[in-house]
Amino acid sequence: MSQLDLSEIKFKEWLDKKNYGYLHISQDPTTFSKFFRNITKRPDFLVVIPSISIIAVDVKFWKKYEDFCFDEKEVKNFSAFERYSKISVWYAIATSKRFATWYWISNSEVLEKGVPKKRKSDNAPFFAVDPLIAKQVGHNDGIDRIFS
Repeated sequence: MSQLDLSEIKFKEWLDKKNYGYLHISQDPTTFSKFFRNITKRPDFLVVIPSISIIAVDVKFWKKYEDFCFDEKEVKNFSAFERYSKISVWYAIATSKRFATWYWISNSEVLEKGVPKKRKSDNAPFFAVDPLIAKQVGHNDGIDRIFS
């Protein structure tokens, strides 16, 4: 099992513990309309936040707590998802295998506050985001914390 798969499992367990309604979205290409395949990316979850909204969540795991690095193409594809669906995309990032804290940042914040950079290995563009910008949500907190 990859770390990402474990991250999604732990995130799902946290959602269940907090009693949030959600849809875990299959990443199988055949489950996504042909219309969307080349213009957007799908999130891992759609989460219902009572009396607030539905948000899309992409779960990440990063071992290092330096800058959070977001692939430019992924961020732009999630922006397309937001435009077409009118649903905000958030990243829930774990930095420890204990999964006691999730660092939340919206896709729009990545675009607004991220510093454009290029990877040295392959020159691929990405956005570097200071982790202090992210909202910390502990295991006992609720998602509404990201809106405060």
